Amino acid sequence: MLEQTYALREKDEFFKNKLLRILARWQQSLGNLDKANSYRARAFKDIQHSLNGDLNGYKQLEYLYLATNYSKQFAEQNKHVGYLDDLETALKSVTDPELKGYAGYLSELIKDSTYINEGGKLDPDLPKQ
Repeated sequence: MLEQTYALREKDEFFKNKLLRILARWQQSLGNLDKANSYRARAFKDIQHSLNGDLNGYKQLEYLYLATNYSKQFAEQNKHVGYLDDLETALKSVTDPELKGYAGYLSELIKDSTYINEGGKLDPDLPKQ
């Protein structure tokens, strides 16, 4: 019902993508992994399309991070390596003082991406310490 309600509202593509990701997270928390991954697949397709355009700044970093994780989860190894390389390059080239903190945050988060398993839940399966 929430998805249908928002479909009637005029929202930009970034909002719609975020809504898909929120719905995916919600379905995952309910244990509906197939539904969650269906939402993620739709979001991933939109993210890939957006990355082929003129993204920069915050959105570019966010979408490269998400594409890296989604490609890992959806077992698209070639894309995963490409997105990871693009993300690392983008993170290193951040000069905007307002983006430096976000770039540092993503630099730390991306380390856990190696622990994302194919299929199932998106959360990294971190080793026990």
